[in-house]
Amino acid sequence: MVQALKYVLVCVTIWATLLTTRAEDIASSTNSSPLIDNLAAELAPRLAQARYMEVNPKPVVVSGWEGFPTVQCTYSVQDKALNTNKTAVVILLDPDARRLARWMVNACISAKGLATTNDLKKLADFIIWQSGGQFPVRGIVYEDILPANGINEIYCFRDGVTVKINGVDHRSEKQPTAAQIEKSLTATLKDVTWVGQYARIQSTTREQYKAAGGRDNVEGTNWLEVSRKLYQKAWNSETNELMTAWVKANL
Repeated sequence: MVQALKYVLVCVTIWATLLTTRAEDIASSTNSSPLIDNLAAELAPRLAQARYMEVNPKPVVVSGWEGFPTVQCTYSVQDKALNTNKTAVVILLDPDARRLARWMVNACISAKGLATTNDLKKLADFIIWQSGGQFPVRGIVYEDILPANGINEIYCFRDGVTVKINGVDHRSEKQPTAAQIEKSLTATLKDVTWVGQYARIQSTTREQYKAAGGRDNVEGTNWLEVSRKLYQKAWNSETNELMTAWVKANL
């Protein structure tokens, strides 16, 4: 009986050590972690295929985003129901596969204690489906969702969140005018008449942010400031707080 108990204690100790070492190794040496290396290699081709807005990127300076490598892209989408194309302009700050992999692994570790293959797959699939790993800082994002009828609608974005901007027809199925495209890029907070709930790239909600311990005001346009501040913080970090909040709520 004593021998059996000793065996159980030894097994538990070894298992606990393996789990702790795994988390510590990943957290302290993310640049060389095999898990992150493999995840980045898996993400790279998926991101390349999903990022339909990332076309001919040109560096651009955006107020409030100085010092970050934001790029402006002019891209087109096809309205399959009409067999016609529409064009728009968007400013992006998209993470590369390795930065995204680091955020994902550390989000799972922070939220759950370790990063499992199953959880990472679920998170990767959701990010690719939800945003293609694209973070729109300003501009128009075309999506065929409401309704999904083969015709893309206009969605203005600011700081990674959908917004309505005075002078740009929200969810319009028409080609935006040059003036509307320019307004989507240069609008101020005073032009924002409504702020959506999902913060990219993983579509964290205000409620998820608060449930994870977030303390900042997220009402109205304040949510844009929170999204911008935390994404900028994540850009120069191993962790993405809004991604961790999403993992806590969904995995």
